[in-house]
Amino acid sequence: MRLKNFLRSSKKIIKNVEKKTDLPKWLYNDINHYKALLQIYYYNDKNKGKDILLKCINDLNNDYDSDTKGVKARIYTSYGNIFPDDIKSKELIYESILIKTQLSDKPGLARSYGSLTRLLVSNKLFSDETLTNANNWLKINLEIKFDKNLSLIHI
Repeated sequence: MRLKNFLRSSKKIIKNVEKKTDLPKWLYNDINHYKALLQIYYYNDKNKGKDILLKCINDLNNDYDSDTKGVKARIYTSYGNIFPDDIKSKELIYESILIKTQLSDKPGLARSYGSLTRLLVSNKLFSDETLTNANNWLKINLEIKFDKNLSLIHI
């Protein structure tokens, strides 16, 4: 029930923000990213969601400022999560990992490594690559947990 309420609220927010015409390109695409997720998870329309995500990916393809990088990385990981059988997914998640490494985004890296590991396993690609990415996912999650515990000690 809480998820349904959240999704309804998100839908209203997206509709209100979409009316603005002066949004930066990265923000417009970030909003469309969440719009795609609503299409996929709320309306159960994977095709429309995929179209929106691909439009975002193409729109941001040649933009490299830090705001755009963060949005691109989130969109790439979402795409790989939702469409693990798509030939582009693996490459997009690797690009997301590269961006998140540049941005020092540990939680984002953990999500991307987890997504990549799930993609490799779902495609039955049990290899050193799968093991390496699973280990990276675990290592980063342990670092995040350690960092949180350490910050609690200093309070």
